[in-house]
Amino acid sequence: MLCMFAYVSDATADIVIAGYDANANNRFSNNSGFILNGRNLSGVGLTNGGGFDGVVGIWATLISRNVVIAANHNQPNAPIFFFPNNDPGSSALTYSVVSSQKMRIGTTDLWLGMLDSLVDASTSHYAFATEFLTGPVTAPNATVVLAGSFQGDNGYVFGISPSNNVATQDQAVGRNIITGYVEDLPFLDGTADLLVLNRDVSNPAGFEAQVFPGDSGAPFFIERNGSLLLLGINSALFGTIADPTGTGVSYIGNGAIQIQAFINASAVPEPSVLLLVGLPAGLLAMRRISKRKLS
Repeated sequence: MLCMFAYVSDATADIVIAGYDANANNRFSNNSGFILNGRNLSGVGLTNGGGFDGVVGIWATLISRNVVIAANHNQPNAPIFFFPNNDPGSSALTYSVVSSQKMRIGTTDLWLGMLDSLVDASTSHYAFATEFLTGPVTAPNATVVLAGSFQGDNGYVFGISPSNNVATQDQAVGRNIITGYVEDLPFLDGTADLLVLNRDVSNPAGFEAQVFPGDSGAPFFIERNGSLLLLGINSALFGTIADPTGTGVSYIGNGAIQIQAFINASAVPEPSVLLLVGLPAGLLAMRRISKRKLS
């Protein structure tokens, strides 16, 4: 059973990565030894501050050429900066979410926003999980069950870097193994379906990561068939800030139908065509999914 859960909004901290090495873990060190060297991370963006301490950026990840996913409790309500590569001297492409075109997935911590224009064709957007996971609901604490086909996968955890970066480039990446899944855990004003990433303090795996406040909304990827697959976003930490025992990732797959419907409704066939002005009736009423939070 999960006995403790924390959503934190009163402080921020860098992601903690066991054996942190700026060359291996800091994206904008632009080093060949970076653990995701060779992967296109141009679709992982940050705002220029505005996070919980007003200094760190807010995360947003592209899932189509004009739709981003983020944390509902940490929405990117400012321009989002996407860099074409890991070179800190490169020029960012900047986009904003259309104020009338955003949506929360049910009562979860998953949040979608449509950008004000299509991103450049060279900017990456990511495939996301569609597998439906289920587990017994025993609120207020939920039983940890196997995370379907993802159980045991060693994923890539993004968070605010311990290195001294500007807010728009403050990205670090660690690893952690998916150790389970919990269903309908009460979270803020809703519920959450969370992938559980346990923290092993005594014997951490290589670059094992633990998220902290400020990391809410950052993406969690695994590798599938030679490509990055987005499984979810950071929402919560288990335990306390002083003694965290793991990370809770809001799982995307249970909301895949709603997410794809939003992407389809937001599609812009031609650059000259006006952006849509309203979502189809009924989209907002689609199946409620369970979720919750971290920052």
